[in-house]
Amino acid sequence: LYGPPGCGKSLIAEATAGEANVAFFHVKSSDLKGKYVGETEKNIANLFAEAKKYQPSIIFFDEFESLGGERTTAGEYQKSAVAQLLTEMNGVGTKNDQILLIAATNEPWSIDLALKREGRFGQSILIPHPDVESRKQIFAIALKDKPVAKEVNTQTLAAATEGYSGADITAIVNIATDEAMKRYFATKYLQDITLADLLFGIQQVKPRVKQWYAKANKIIAERNEEEGFEELVASI
Repeated sequence: LYGPPGCGKSLIAEATAGEANVAFFHVKSSDLKGKYVGETEKNIANLFAEAKKYQPSIIFFDEFESLGGERTTAGEYQKSAVAQLLTEMNGVGTKNDQILLIAATNEPWSIDLALKREGRFGQSILIPHPDVESRKQIFAIALKDKPVAKEVNTQTLAAATEGYSGADITAIVNIATDEAMKRYFATKYLQDITLADLLFGIQQVKPRVKQWYAKANKIIAERNEEEGFEELVASI
């Protein structure tokens, strides 16, 4: 799973595990890295051993670029980690090893090519930023169970947040909630979250989605590497 930060890659992996009702190993890839020679490889081997013990299971590698980065530009530690990962992946997904591997990254162009071959992480799926209807739903969920003024319209908010991620919208609602809390502490009366509070939150949160797409476009063009990124190229 790849795409701009804050657009739900981790949530999709967690939802997959919930729907499948299997053991779920959510691993921040940087946490597997050890300080000493051989420690990272040992951590990777232990992770797969645990997943096999509780199979059927799902291993989810978050921030995968920190573990599965290209070996051509990496140090010896990184090269050894990728080699160990490739070794552990052999046979995964067969009848003997019922383990599903999911990885998420904001930098798909940084992943070692050997890891992206068929039978490994052979399928890349773009998780784009939310469209207007999705943003409307995210606002509705984020504002649920909060005191909200009648003037607040999620359609208006969705229209004002083109290019914002789900994480950005959550941050906007948090800022708006803080504004309402400030009025509560000043007046000692319960205060609704107003449209002005939410518009203030929108002004305060700077979306990162456009920056990500610009970076992605630049890197793919420089490398002439559209294969595997067809969804991304089409969206740009």
